[in-house]
Amino acid sequence: MPNPIDDNDDLAIALGRLAGRWGLVEFAVEMIFTFLSEMPERKATITFSFFKAVGTQKDIIEFMAEETEWLSDEMKSQIKTAVRKYSNMSGERNGYIHYPFGYDTEGDDEFEIYKAKRSRTGDELLQKKAVTPEMINTFVDRVRELQLEIFRIHRALFEERRKAPKERPPYPNLTAASLLLRNDLERIAKLKQPDQ
Repeated sequence: MPNPIDDNDDLAIALGRLAGRWGLVEFAVEMIFTFLSEMPERKATITFSFFKAVGTQKDIIEFMAEETEWLSDEMKSQIKTAVRKYSNMSGERNGYIHYPFGYDTEGDDEFEIYKAKRSRTGDELLQKKAVTPEMINTFVDRVRELQLEIFRIHRALFEERRKAPKERPPYPNLTAASLLLRNDLERIAKLKQPDQ
């Protein structure tokens, strides 16, 4: 069965551009997470790698932005807007990258390229959607704009952090685990003291 990706170089190039550009967006989102986490870069990168779902990535970055005291309200808003765009665009990106392409042999133009699309409702679980390389390239342009937006935010984060107080903000609400550990260390210290 012929495959449009093999037969149409423009389609293959457009999909390659999309895959490469989306990889840069994913990297940019990870950079935002790393910065907001205030963890060492290696730990932040490893931690972020466990957040596979784009929705989870969006949620955690929105939460971290909100909890970052030195971040201005404007910067918090920009971060949230960008990661929401990322999340919203991921469905379209996944449709292009993960679903198969084929030729429409039932229509008037037997060489029309279509993209399979899954549906959870209705009688047809797989539907056909006409696709052109131009449509994919238009989406790639939107992805590039998002990537540049997130890179700008990342650079602005450096500036905001530079202006913020240098000391770490106080964290008065200790976790239950740290309270237990502190209490155990105090108890152990008392046990080791010689009787007087």
